Amino acid sequence: MATEYKRLGGSAINPGLNGNIAYQVPENKAAVISTIHVCNPTSSDATFTVWIYKTTEGMDDWAAWAKDVPIAANSMFSATQGITLEADVRVTVACNPAYSLNFHLFGSEIDA
Repeated sequence: MATEYKRLGGSAINPGLNGNIAYQVPENKAAVISTIHVCNPTSSDATFTVWIYKTTEGMDDWAAWAKDVPIAANSMFSATQGITLEADVRVTVACNPAYSLNFHLFGSEIDA
């Protein structure tokens, strides 16, 4: 069972109001999200939402990991959680105002 440490899904830059898939666990893999970083490089305060959900179940409020979290201008939010995910689970991010925040997920993928 191989483990690969990486920046999961890269960076979801400027996801908009409706959400953008930041990462999806590949088939035949599991994943652990160790850290989520959200950066607000703008001069305005903003909010963000992160959903974690199985692709077959859809994205709604029960799947919100963090909902409408405020983040100050020119600041960063960071959470170290160790969130364990199975294959076909998505992490989707959104922000308000649209196109204002950068998201980064770090962790590991494990062969299932």
